[in-house]
Amino acid sequence: MSAQSSLEGGGEKSSSISPPATRNISLCFVPLYVDTPQSSFAYCRERVQRIARFIFAEEHVAHSLYVQLLLPLEEGSEGSEGSESSSHFSSLTPAELQDILSSVYEALLESQPLDQSTAVEFSVLPPLDEYRAYLVSDSVRTLVVPCKEELAAYPLINWNKIRHSNGLHALTTEVVNPPTSAASRALLGFSIKAAHFPGASFTTTCKWSVCGGTFDHLHAGHKVMLALVAATSCDKATVGITGPSMLTRKTHVAYMQSYEVRESNTQKFLNLINPSLDYRLVQLEEPFGPTISEAAIELMVCSTEPSVQKGVALINEKRIEKGMKPLEVVSIRLLRPASGFGVHDGKLSSTALREVESLKDA
Repeated sequence: MSAQSSLEGGGEKSSSISPPATRNISLCFVPLYVDTPQSSFAYCRERVQRIARFIFAEEHVAHSLYVQLLLPLEEGSEGSEGSESSSHFSSLTPAELQDILSSVYEALLESQPLDQSTAVEFSVLPPLDEYRAYLVSDSVRTLVVPCKEELAAYPLINWNKIRHSNGLHALTTEVVNPPTSAASRALLGFSIKAAHFPGASFTTTCKWSVCGGTFDHLHAGHKVMLALVAATSCDKATVGITGPSMLTRKTHVAYMQSYEVRESNTQKFLNLINPSLDYRLVQLEEPFGPTISEAAIELMVCSTEPSVQKGVALINEKRIEKGMKPLEVVSIRLLRPASGFGVHDGKLSSTALREVESLKDA
């Protein structure tokens, strides 16, 4: 593979800023509880953008926003009484999950003021049973909802009992101003229901997944990739992080974060998504990393860029030559928000983020 390796997974096109040590994190839920993917995407965008604009407002004190995706329980399963569990998303494929994650991140990017680019960090959390940040993280302080009628659906009393038993602050609530347009009101009619909690978990598809990239100025594109790696595996996840020797030709390389910073930010985000996995972060000084030596690796997450796809095909050729099974491939599209900080030529890019850093010194 070339310097932009397939294990990189298009890393330069996919990054986010390391969260500060002390944060005031706001939380919102997005239920995937509608009949079709198309209506779910429209609903997700409307809901997320309304809440994000509220969070990103100048007067708001949150440093971060977690968007927790929810899946309904299957029909007839425990806790699903009264739920309309025939929803399309009562089960979710990796391809569907990446499309939802990408759409929600694009909505967040489009909602963020350009002059507030570093003020609020946002992360979209897949529906996983292993980790519920709103129960175990003291940094998560506020639940934000788009309308007051929805508050009754949340088991806040029980959540706060759990948080209190763990020595955490109680969750407070904030209500966004109600929508004025008929279209917005119709979309928000897909309300949170009590049956969403605790909800169903995304079903893992392998025991060992892998991805790679620069993970420089970790942004939403990287987060989609890392979330999929963490969500698809039930045991191990290897993340290759491009070493300095492979980065000499990158644009604005002087403003690239050190390997140590990129590794730390990657590890923190993986732990946010699913801290129960065995993560193996490796420094890449050649294109293939462990993909052609570890026969037990089953699945690779990468971008849809043609150069990356060619590299993945080469990896599988080499695995077959060595008597290994080819990797299952989950391809993620480049994020193409209409606008947003770090968006260049219609796509999210680490290069654009480094360029912003360079202009500060100009």
